[in-house]
Amino acid sequence: MAATNRDLRTRSLAPVPVEAVPGGDDIRVTPLKEVARLAVAEAERAAILAALHRVSGNRKAAARLLGISARALEYKLNRLGVRFGNRPPGSETRDAAG
Repeated sequence: MAATNRDLRTRSLAPVPVEAVPGGDDIRVTPLKEVARLAVAEAERAAILAALHRVSGNRKAAARLLGISARALEYKLNRLGVRFGNRPPGSETRDAAG
């Protein structure tokens, strides 16, 4: 029988004492907000790369697939350090200006 959402919310796990973990004093605990931030960044990166691949690197078409503006896609490419094709992120705006 599968657990319901309520079962999952109310079920509690017994804490594991640090002494029970080999090398317990050296355990690095990452805050959940940081774990969530990293997971979102990796999911965004994967979605962006998949969209760019699907449209052969056309950034405007990729932005449409992702449901975001081309400017938002450029921002995300720069923030995530994603390089796709021969041009660095944001190069379209520099090419058009000069």
